Amino acid sequence: MVKILICEDFEMMRDGLVALIEVGSEFSVVAAAGDIREATAKALVTHPDVALIDVKLEGESGIDLARWFQANQPECKVVMMGSYVSHLSFVEAHHAGAMAFIPKSGSTLLLLNTLREVSAGKSCFDELSVHRAEEMLEQNGFVALAHLSKNDQDIMACIARGCTDKEISETLFLNIQTVRNHVSKIMTKLGKSNRTQLAVLMNSVGANEGTLLGL
Repeated sequence: MVKILICEDFEMMRDGLVALIEVGSEFSVVAAAGDIREATAKALVTHPDVALIDVKLEGESGIDLARWFQANQPECKVVMMGSYVSHLSFVEAHHAGAMAFIPKSGSTLLLLNTLREVSAGKSCFDELSVHRAEEMLEQNGFVALAHLSKNDQDIMACIARGCTDKEISETLFLNIQTVRNHVSKIMTKLGKSNRTQLAVLMNSVGANEGTLLGL
């Protein structure tokens, strides 16, 4: 039997997945967790063959758990799932070593077939789709955002919260003119013309269930 670990933060959804997956005799859910810490602890004990991970966990990213498996249990195949599949989460999941990404709105047949294919070592990612998604991220400014310095990303986080230059200066302990210079340079790097566009871009990272790591 193929050993499955599930990481899903909603208990009802988690229990439902366990029931669906264990209907037949080919899969056994050896661990079910609600967060990354619980999932890694159980993975170290159960050594699952496949990890089914929700991309958006409460206060965490399931993509970080996918990276953990890639680094610590690379023999475990990872399947990501999400409420919807954005370009950002799709590409990040692929870069994190996942072998499939399925929408939660998909059918039970899709879920079981994906688990079968992945457990047999087959990647369900289409390289052309990944390339097209990467191009979209480049066009929308996500790649440039991911490559900003830590200082600039901190400033962007403040802008996303609606902070003024003075508030950013006080929060990050920077001279106000230094903040203004950084904001101007950030606009140029990201191809944006005003702070509202910067805020929209920064806030869209969370909305697209991504982390900007690995881009």
